[in-house]
Amino acid sequence: YCQSNPKVAVTSFKAGDQTAATYTQKTADAVIIFDEQATGTSPTKVEGASQEEVATTYGQAYDRRTKYLYTAAFIKRHSGLSSNGAGAIFRTDISNPASPGNPTLWVTIPNVGYTQTNSARGLPANASTSTADATAMSAVGKQGLGDIDISEDGLTLYVMNMNDKSVYPVNTITGTIGTPLSVPDPGCSKGAWRPFGLEVYKGVLYVGGVCDGSGSGATTLDLTAQIFPYNIASGTWGSGLFGGSGYSLDYDGVAGNDDKGGAYTSTYGAKWNIWVDTWTPEDTYSTVWVYRPMPMLTDIEFVGDDRIVMAFRD
Repeated sequence: YCQSNPKVAVTSFKAGDQTAATYTQKTADAVIIFDEQATGTSPTKVEGASQEEVATTYGQAYDRRTKYLYTAAFIKRHSGLSSNGAGAIFRTDISNPASPGNPTLWVTIPNVGYTQTNSARGLPANASTSTADATAMSAVGKQGLGDIDISEDGLTLYVMNMNDKSVYPVNTITGTIGTPLSVPDPGCSKGAWRPFGLEVYKGVLYVGGVCDGSGSGATTLDLTAQIFPYNIASGTWGSGLFGGSGYSLDYDGVAGNDDKGGAYTSTYGAKWNIWVDTWTPEDTYSTVWVYRPMPMLTDIEFVGDDRIVMAFRD
């Protein structure tokens, strides 16, 4: 159903306040388009949007019928939002992928829960200046928009609102936002449910997320992932694909243990960790490496004989 060498579009993050008049990375790529078969470290690429135009985004969906690329705003620490806010979805005409049209604000999803401006976050105009951006740390993965996906007939764009944990259907012809679909809760142990990833496949909308283990007394054994199917035709949710609160993200089944050894294992680095909203000195390795990987299930795909591929990010 597609050419032998289709185009790929990815988002690119830059630090700082993209809305500042003197922002130092205004023209830097925010959406990059290149050939699927591209190789090497400097492939031929085309800018699908600049930092000045859309700022920080994550979710993307492509309509094969109309050749529109949809891109959703995303809350990321140290990287600002456009002046359209955390609920913005942009649309770009890429009928000529060698020269895409200018991205335009298409719709704004309501009730995303985040209203901080870039300046209120203390984000600088100079993208090289370090920031704390403390207010964003507690919003990532909890507020704003997550993944987006388009229906198989191209008539509906599905948008994950992480704040109210609902999927918003949007008519791609009229831009009308439909009634939100409240995602089921798997009943997380000692933590909260964090839906994020979407996929439409064979008439079913799949919504994936994690139990974040953020509750009192939680350990890595309370980190789980679950996917719920929504039958689009009947308008009904099915049971989670993995039973209960989902499958464990503590891969060796030992609480707090490094699941895989490595050069920088130390306290946090070789396993998924329970979600926290504050940075602590223990998150530093040798004063340079700062990490505390906390899982988000950010995308879902089906391949081959109906096998599920799940994408996790920190």
